[in-house]
Amino acid sequence: MMEPIEPAAMPGPAEIAELAYTYWLADGCPDGRDLEHWLRAEARLARPPLEEGNPE
Repeated sequence: MMEPIEPAAMPGPAEIAELAYTYWLADGCPDGRDLEHWLRAEARLARPPLEEGNPE
């Protein structure tokens, strides 16, 4: 069974926005996909960090 994520470990809006912005840039700055980029960033940051040496 998975352990619940501690509230302190959850990413903040600024951290999510920064990663979402990098996704937006990487996708060529498309219009109308802001929610997609936000949710992708939020999901990525909510995952526990990978072990060192393991590719994502």
